[in-house]
Amino acid sequence: MRKLLLIPILCALSYSIFGQSRAALKLAPSLSFNRVSATSDTLQFSSQGAAGRFIFGPMLEFPLGSSNGNFITGLLYAPKRVGIKVRGQEGSVSYREIYKLQYLQVPGIVSLYTDEISLDTRLYFNAGIVLEFKISQKLNQPDQIFISHFKNLNWSSVLGMGVEFAQGTSTVIAIGLGYHRSLNSVVSEHLRVDGELLIKPDVLSLDFTVWF
Repeated sequence: MRKLLLIPILCALSYSIFGQSRAALKLAPSLSFNRVSATSDTLQFSSQGAAGRFIFGPMLEFPLGSSNGNFITGLLYAPKRVGIKVRGQEGSVSYREIYKLQYLQVPGIVSLYTDEISLDTRLYFNAGIVLEFKISQKLNQPDQIFISHFKNLNWSSVLGMGVEFAQGTSTVIAIGLGYHRSLNSVVSEHLRVDGELLIKPDVLSLDFTVWF
């Protein structure tokens, strides 16, 4: 009997939790760049430029208790650019290599909201971790040789802030800034040199999100 009584209680709790959740579509014009670190004594490696990209996909948000904090996850398509510049001992430019990477991201973000700063308007602050699965890697030129393979899995931290505006009873538009900082090197296999080559791609994004 007690087990039977638990069923409607659990159903009610589930309805309460998921009834307060909301879904969204996110579109984020972004600037993709990378950090380079190498221990070679014969070659000098540095980052090579940045490029514009677009991150987009669906998001889900779930309330964390009765506070102004929510948990956000989703599935985002996130292309990135990796560029390196290679110099010899005398400092002359040898050549540049540019790689195109594509990821599917699964974020785990805690979002904190302020009270309304004006009618139907409040601020938000995000912090969390993003798990990234590589789905594609391309070279801009076939003769590039330094990096032959990138890791299939990457971790990034994310920080963000912005403002959201309620539009009617169920639609909310959010605009903000986000910074994704890679926590590990994405290089799996590279040309043998007298040292280790580490590359960590970062992203600065302008986030547009429609919650409903």
